[in-house]
Amino acid sequence: MLFRRALLISSLLICMLGSAGKIECSRRIKSVRPTVRFLATSWFVRGTWGRNEDRYLVEITPPRSESSSLAYLIDSYPNEAPPQTVEALNSQVDSKPNVRLDFGCDIPVRALVLRTAPGDLMAVLPEQHSFQPKLDPPLRWDEIVPCYRTMR
Repeated sequence: MLFRRALLISSLLICMLGSAGKIECSRRIKSVRPTVRFLATSWFVRGTWGRNEDRYLVEITPPRSESSSLAYLIDSYPNEAPPQTVEALNSQVDSKPNVRLDFGCDIPVRALVLRTAPGDLMAVLPEQHSFQPKLDPPLRWDEIVPCYRTMR
């Protein structure tokens, strides 16, 4: 009798845990391909091994939308992969990288460190640069900028 109850309880737990895993999987954030225009370079982290990470201030327009907003884009890629090209960073034609929203790295405008214009090779130097992109309307210091990560 005790064995049957234990078997029934374990069967119920397995069913509940299995369905919870399916619910968890359906809530994952999906990647999208928005239209992105690079406005400023924030940081480059480059090394001889491991992952490289480049950060940008971008104007992002979701698919099937006409309104754009500012965003903080983190481009993390393996050391053997190339970074964004200077042509893509300076292009007047917007690019469409595969990105996903990451709520963990949203940043207030006052904490943004914008070093150079996009595609400026001086951004790899360790000196602090100060760059303010010409935006209409200008950045508000109390605004929170959403963060996206590229999916390579």
